[in-house]
Amino acid sequence: MNSFTDWFIPALVGVTFTLLGARNLYGLSTGRVSSVEKRFPSGTCGTMLTWMSRGIRLGLSLLFLALGLGSLV
Repeated sequence: MNSFTDWFIPALVGVTFTLLGARNLYGLSTGRVSSVEKRFPSGTCGTMLTWMSRGIRLGLSLLFLALGLGSLV
């Protein structure tokens, strides 16, 4: 039988990165730019790194999503 920490830590990391990646992809697809001044739910949509190209921002969002899903598997 697995102990609590054997599955909880990877699950917590996986869910966190998956949610961040999904929120960033949603924000990028709708054209939102996040900001520190916004509330938490809308502040995590899109990306704060507006000086980067759209391809790099999309790549980082997909990386977060892949890390999260890979940790959940």
